[in-house]
Amino acid sequence: MLKKSRAYLFKKFRGELGTGISEYIMSCRLKEAKSLLKYTDKPLSEICSYLCFSSQSHFQNTFKKHFNITPLGYREQTFH
Repeated sequence: MLKKSRAYLFKKFRGELGTGISEYIMSCRLKEAKSLLKYTDKPLSEICSYLCFSSQSHFQNTFKKHFNITPLGYREQTFH
């Protein structure tokens, strides 16, 4: 067991990776979402559930905020 404070670990993580833990986890989830949209025909509802988003609208808004395109727009773009 580590004998370090939570604040120390958060600061160390940010110092090493240049981003906070929550932001890092969200970027991993969104990266996986892009892969699922590109390489599968899974519906958005299944993707957002698989990636533990609280709702499909939360997933769509977060995806659009990060990539300036909707998930369906991204899927359509990758198939052309």
